[in-house]
Amino acid sequence: MARLAGDPGAMLTGLRDLSRMMGFNEPEAVRVAVAGSGAAALAAKFVAMSDAELIALAGGSV
Repeated sequence: MARLAGDPGAMLTGLRDLSRMMGFNEPEAVRVAVAGSGAAALAAKFVAMSDAELIALAGGSV
């Protein structure tokens, strides 16, 4: 109908709505996983630190 009426805006709106309904406008999901013993070692390091050391680290003075 929009083509017969010569209304390109309506055609583009229809295509946009159709692509939304079909899920073409969805963002791609990207998962980043930290693997290996490096993450466990880093977590153990933070657990072993005192509160003062953690505050100093968070403050950026280390």
